[in-house]
Amino acid sequence: MTEPISPKSLGSYIRMVLNERGMSANMLAQASGVAESTIRSLLKQGEDLSAPGPHPLVLRAVCDALGLDHIRIFQMAGYIPLEYQPAHLTPSGEYVGVCFDAMTPDQQAMLLGMIASLDRSKQLPLGGKQMAHLVQEVAHLRQQYGLFRFRKAPVLDEIGRIAGNLLRPNLEELYLERTFLRLSALFQGDADMTITRAHIQQVIHHANAAAVVNILLPRKEMYGSLEKLYWLIH
Repeated sequence: MTEPISPKSLGSYIRMVLNERGMSANMLAQASGVAESTIRSLLKQGEDLSAPGPHPLVLRAVCDALGLDHIRIFQMAGYIPLEYQPAHLTPSGEYVGVCFDAMTPDQQAMLLGMIASLDRSKQLPLGGKQMAHLVQEVAHLRQQYGLFRFRKAPVLDEIGRIAGNLLRPNLEELYLERTFLRLSALFQGDADMTITRAHIQQVIHHANAAAVVNILLPRKEMYGSLEKLYWLIH
């Protein structure tokens, strides 16, 4: 699970990244196109109260240069609230949402009636009511567990994921075994919880489970629901 993010840790976090990569403040300044004095001020964030707050464009340039998670860095700087939840919608989905919020109550009721009509004619995946229920349950998961609020694989993990997918001949068996081992370790102290590979397969291939992991980790380039489950629990 991701450690709690504190705005005071921004400078020390970036220094840690630089130390791990053998980079100096000057090297980061050159890589990001930001003045070295500005970078040195950034490295003092959270320790020197006289250091001016970092400009968003500076943070973006540093994130781009170091390949850091933009959301995480902006949260550390206090520009984005810790409880922020990305929408994970397509542009069309966002457009529909914006239009819905701008409608009158009568217009909203009309649109919801059209969706209900599609649901009754079995033209919606899982059924509109069922999908709405799953979305609501996922929202509860995100409220209870910070792990599910925002999930982005670190650069090294992402490279390892892509390389592993290219080199391994049987991806489903790979992720099944890794997921089994992880869940077995998590629940080894629970006598009432028995984890088997067959049970994992049965659950993950259920339509509801597939919908939930896709809502939690909506990445089309991933192998499938089993790979998404693996990354969600690691």
